[in-house]
Amino acid sequence: MRWLVDPWQNRVALTDERWQHICDHPEVEARLAEVVETVRSPDVIIQSRADERAALFYRRYPGHVRGAPLLCVVVKYGDSASDPFVVTAYYAERRKQGEVLCQP
Repeated sequence: MRWLVDPWQNRVALTDERWQHICDHPEVEARLAEVVETVRSPDVIIQSRADERAALFYRRYPGHVRGAPLLCVVVKYGDSASDPFVVTAYYAERRKQGEVLCQP
């Protein structure tokens, strides 16, 4: 297990099981450093419209994936700030709609 830190200084778990799931997206498999950087220092964090406990962390990495320059890392927050964890990560062409939670 790895521990990441989000902009609100929460420790975010990236379990081995979740990393294996993320590696099912071959374009992200060799990009662990970018997943860590996206959680630590995103361009924007959007509230998920599909799950009120999830936040979508986006960071731009132009040129990495054909037509999809945004890395999205989905972090789910539980009942307390001490138990957030990474759900998945993938590259996207554009960010999803939703309330902006943070735009550092």
